[in-house]
Amino acid sequence: MIAEALAQCSTSISVIATAAKALGGQLNVYIGNAANDVRHAFDDLTPEYWDNNQSINLRPQVFGAQAAAHVMAS
Repeated sequence: MIAEALAQCSTSISVIATAAKALGGQLNVYIGNAANDVRHAFDDLTPEYWDNNQSINLRPQVFGAQAAAHVMAS
């Protein structure tokens, strides 16, 4: 039931709001956990790799917290 509702969501806010509603309608705590930890040699690091990893590791945290705060405030 929740999975079907979440499949219809297109934004972080709608995913979090839909999940909160399906689980009782309130969001009190948000815990963000996302990361990509691929090990490689330091000399192999490129700006493109760095930017991609920062996006993977930080973007979900920032926008997930933003969406959760929006849901908590409503």
